[in-house]
Amino acid sequence: MDKVIVTALLVVAGVTAAGVAVATLTPVMTKSSSAVVDKAKDTSEKIGTDVKIIMVHPNATDNDKIQAFVKNVGSVNIVPISESNLYVENADGSTFYAPPYNVAGGDNTWQFTPATPLYLGPGETITIEVDLPADLIATNSYVFTYITPNAITDIFPFGKK
Repeated sequence: MDKVIVTALLVVAGVTAAGVAVATLTPVMTKSSSAVVDKAKDTSEKIGTDVKIIMVHPNATDNDKIQAFVKNVGSVNIVPISESNLYVENADGSTFYAPPYNVAGGDNTWQFTPATPLYLGPGETITIEVDLPADLIATNSYVFTYITPNAITDIFPFGKK
């Protein structure tokens, strides 16, 4: 009879241990699998994203502004454009400028047209207008950098006369 009681207690302990293990590991496994799925989705989006700066030139009517034409050469939308980062610097790296986005434009900011839609679809091109600060206007060699919200980068050197 002792063997039966010991066996029953071992079975109960084994079932209890298995239940505790399942109860504690299930949430961990669920979080891990969702993290892997999210990472795979981010990686897939990053692989499908690509941009190309087609041209950068001084604005024809306003000497302290430049215009850049950026094309989405990837297979996914760039969303939202307003969270992209722009950098303009002297070719020698002595002056660096990171203008903030402003839908209305204005001094020392950047804006894009067309303003709608708020994303850049595959094959589409936007015009970006950047209002430069005075310390960049006097120079004539620049590097323009465009970075998408998911960190895809393109660089374009240009000159200003």
